[in-house]
Formats: sequence, structure tokens, C-alpha cells
Amino acid sequence: MLCTSCSRTLSRNNFVLDGKLNKTCSRCFIARAEKRAVKSDFTNVEDTLMEKISFKEISNYITNSLEHNYELNINFRVMLEEVQNIDDMNVKLMAILIVDEIEEACSSTTAPNLSARNHGVGNAYFVCSQSNEIKREYVDSNRKRIDRFDCKGKLTIHVDLLAAEAKITLRHNLIHDKPTDIAMPSVVKQEIKENLEMTPTYLRSHLRKKFDLLNITSKQIYYWWSHYTQQFYKFDEDHVVSALKFFEQQQESGCDLCFQLETKYVTAIGFTTPLLALTKNMLELHCDATYKMAKGRFELYGLVGNIEGMGFLLGYLILDTTKASNSEAQEGLRTEALTGFFHAFHSKVETKIIERHEKVEFKVAELNYLINHINEEWSANNLNHVEAIVNNLDHAFTILKDKDKAKNKRLRGTTWSDSKPWTLYL
Repeated sequence: MLCTSCSRTLSRNNFVLDGKLNKTCSRCFIARAEKRAVKSDFTNVEDTLMEKISFKEISNYITNSLEHNYELNINFRVMLEEVQNIDDMNVKLMAILIVDEIEEACSSTTAPNLSARNHGVGNAYFVCSQSNEIKREYVDSNRKRIDRFDCKGKLTIHVDLLAAEAKITLRHNLIHDKPTDIAMPSVVKQEIKENLEMTPTYLRSHLRKKFDLLNITSKQIYYWWSHYTQQFYKFDEDHVVSALKFFEQQQESGCDLCFQLETKYVTAIGFTTPLLALTKNMLELHCDATYKMAKGRFELYGLVGNIEGMGFLLGYLILDTTKASNSEAQEGLRTEALTGFFHAFHSKVETKIIERHEKVEFKVAELNYLINHINEEWSANNLNHVEAIVNNLDHAFTILKDKDKAKNKRLRGTTWSDSKPWTLYL
């Protein structure tokens, strides 16, 4: 039978509890019941009876509670006014910051399960990372496994960012030693941060050449690679808002938001890439839907420019029309979005052309001034000055010719062999 909670396929006996056959396995059924009990107890605790402390006092408060005790069962409130950048926080991030303070004095915890009721308010549930309740079967290996205890360690954090406070319930039936530190070394994390263009597979091979990875797993490498990558492109939990903020930050790099359409039935985001600067050598342009690049409900269209025989993606359109009632309505919205994106992209190209013309006009004006200056000096028989100008021009033209030769050589020798994979994050 398939458990509807953990999606494991187990025998029928694993679904029988107290003589009743359930849709979830007994382990999940009991875990849910305990979670509801913790939540109920947490809700029933009167705020006036809960001790109030500041964010900086969390670690000392836990340490003092542990003195002469072999278990923990405490409820307290944390005031968050002193936390920096609280306006930019979300429930998950604030809960993790609180856990970091708790772990200074108590055992480490697993990643949270979240239950956010609305923006800025929600619950985060943690389990002790050494609890037998989350023990799994592992393939035999030489790696040392973490010590497990029947501690039933549970942590519930109710975060209210609007009120700038958090209510915490911490239960630990057995106080035990913290696990041996097997965290990722800072030098390895720094190396990952500096090589985000690599995929995790290539990155592991790269790290293995420089460090001893005996106690570092592929999941750890993937986690930190994903963590640092998200710091670059993720600005909000809402992916549409995050994308718009990302383009605001990337304008100087040439990644510009050129088209936006957001209504009740359609979401469309169009942007240009830094390669748009190559349009001066573009021979033709076509639109294509990139295969297996758009996940979920979004469609992804790319504008590909033919530049000196090679294709370069100059712009993208991310489109969602699934909120429309039928396929005919979706087709109409799709046509509207693509038409708007093409017009916006055309305006961008025209702007680039106008900028090029202005630069050329400025250079021509400078060149005319130089020619007039040479004629004046020639008429005045100032031959040494004229000769110096001509020699400087010869030197400049020689440099330009060398650059053109090198460019043509690179184009003729372009190859994809031994190239590193790169990933584009939208």
C-alpha cells in the first residue's frame, strides 16, 4: 500500500493502528498526532505567562535553562525589534536565524517544515537532527554516522514579523551531546562560491582535485552551490516579483527588462541579454521556443540573432496563459504578449542603432576637426607637428588591424570541445 503522507510503499500491517486501517502509515499517523498536540499546547499557552526576552538573549536563556536539567520543556517569547533588515525577512529566514541562536546552546535541528498563514506570519517546525524519529536506512559505507537518541526533540517557532515577535516552544526529553562538527569547511564553501558556473557534478570533480572530500557528500556540495546561486538571482519568494527585482539590479550589465504584462489571466516578462550589443553585426533574427527549458506552466521564447554565422540569444520572453478559461483565449493572450514583446525588442534595437549613429557622428566630428587641424598646421609649414600626428595615426591603425586579425582567428577556430557547461538562471 502507498502512504499518502510519505509516499512510501509498505505492507498492509504498517497502516493498521489501534485496529483501524488508515490511509497513512502508522509512523506518519503518530507523527501528525504529536505535531497537532504540540501545536495545540503551543496555542494554549497564555502570552502573559510566557517569559519575554530579546533576540540576543536566546543563547544565554537556553544555557541557563539547561543547568542541572536533563530535559527541556520551555515556552518563551522573543522580541525581534533589534534584528537588522527585518523588513526584508520572511518567516523561514527569521526562523533559521532564531534556530542558529538556539543551537549555540542546544543540539542541532533539521530543516524546517513551514506553515505560513499570510505574508510575514507563520509557523516553523523543527526536529532534533539526532532523534531516532528521523533515522533512515543508509547504504553501507566508511562514513561515520551521526549518533542517535530517543530524545523526541521538537521545536516550534511562531513568527509574526508585523508584530516583531516570535513565540517559541522547545521540548527535549533527553539532553545529549551535540554531533561532531562535519560542516563544510569555509575554504571549500568559498571555492564553490567562486565557481558557480559549474554544475554540481563538475564542481565535485573540481573540488576533489583541491581538497579532501572524504567527509563531504554530494548533497552538501549541491546545497551550498544552490545556496550561493540563489543569493545571486533570488530576491523574493514570489518568482515573478523576484525576476522583476533581479532585472532592476542587472540593468548595468545589459540584462534589461523590456516588456511586462501582468493581468488576471496572463503573466509575461520579456528581457534582453548583454549580447544585444552584437546587433551591429546581426544578419537575421528569428524567434524560437526553447525545448525543455521552461518548467511548470511557463512558456519560454527566445530571440536568436545570426551573427557572423553563429546563433546568439538576444532576448527572452517568459509567458503564462494557463489562467485563461480555454485554448482559444490562451492563443489570443499569447499573440498579444508576443506582439508586445517584439515591439519592445524592436524599440530596444532601434535605441541601440541610434546610440551607434550618435557615437559615429561624434567620431566623425572629431576626425573632421583633426583633418582641419592638420591642414592648418600644413599651411603654416609646421611639418614636425604634422609628421607626429601621422605617426600616431599609423600606430593606431596598426593596433586596429591586429585586433581584427585576432578576432577573425578566434572565429575560425571556435569549438565546443572541452568547454565547461554554463547555466542560465532566470
